[in-house]
Amino acid sequence: MVGRTNDMEAVSRIFNHPKVYGWISDDYSTPPFVPDPGHLYLMNEEKTVVGRIDQMNGATCMVHIASFPEMLGSVYPFMLEGRDWLFKNTPYVKIVGMVPEYNEAAIAMGKRCGFKIEGKITKSFLKDWTLHDQVIFGLSKYDKEALCQ
Repeated sequence: MVGRTNDMEAVSRIFNHPKVYGWISDDYSTPPFVPDPGHLYLMNEEKTVVGRIDQMNGATCMVHIASFPEMLGSVYPFMLEGRDWLFKNTPYVKIVGMVPEYNEAAIAMGKRCGFKIEGKITKSFLKDWTLHDQVIFGLSKYDKEALCQ
């Protein structure tokens, strides 16, 4: 079961895991990741997958998902439950996310969860001192095709 968490220590443990931090950070990120209790975080009961939800405006939020490396198989059910939780418990009608183009696993997962590629931000993510494009994903509460996955 996925729900809101205020356990900033558990959030920090996931985002600051050495492999996870390497996946989520760019070359200008300064460790450690310090969770902000003012943000909305969702977590599974096992405390192995977390989602940070950032408000973009009244209707749209941006999501950032992270899990312990050995728990990657838990991301798909987390994303489906998290999506449903967000649409049921918040005013958001649109969820967006950005993924660096080289992260093929995250791109595949987004598509599997019903997100559609809605655009690209070119040369916008610096990793290993190379600028990469970011793929923009979106999912609408009213997109019945996506919600029936």
